[in-house]
Amino acid sequence: ADFVRDFVAPSCAAFAARGGPLLCGVARAHDAPGHAVGYLAQHNLVDQLPELARDFTVPRFCSHRGNVPSKVSVWFGTESTVTLLHYDSYSNLLVQVAGLKYVVLFPSAESAHLYVHSGGEERMLGQGNTSAVDVGHPDMLAHPKYADAKGFAVFLRPGDALHIPRGMWHYVRSLSPSLSINFWYTCAEDAEAEAQADAAQAHAR
Repeated sequence: ADFVRDFVAPSCAAFAARGGPLLCGVARAHDAPGHAVGYLAQHNLVDQLPELARDFTVPRFCSHRGNVPSKVSVWFGTESTVTLLHYDSYSNLLVQVAGLKYVVLFPSAESAHLYVHSGGEERMLGQGNTSAVDVGHPDMLAHPKYADAKGFAVFLRPGDALHIPRGMWHYVRSLSPSLSINFWYTCAEDAEAEAQADAAQAHAR
């Protein structure tokens, strides 16, 4: 309740007063929102409030052809929340429930242009799956190779779903107060490859 009162409600009021940003006006989303920015990011809200599970079902895609669903995360917050450029070890289906989001994606083949944080840096940044590039405000002097990165951008409206495969780089920014759910799953091909790698490692011992 405090989170909604202190962050989401003021963001909704400010968004409504402006009439909302135009989808084609991505630059509008980079402006200061004029209110506190708050985000429940990758939150296990369904575990805390199990009754929410009655309001949705896990998409069949997540268990299609041997895929194995793993967990559900909720992303709830104000306008102008940002998830920095990174990739995940699991595939996921990102479903937009309310509000608007802007997502920029790059295939793993573009990693050489994305200035990946190395293992020698701060622990959370040194896992090899985060980028030093701020996609919203790229510093082309510090990261000149980013100009050659080939990716694409999408807008998510309520009811849209975006498949983000394992290893796909992605940056996410909310263009309004927003609620999203993502459904993590292990792709059948990934599970088979991991099982073979584990078996090979065990045999080597």
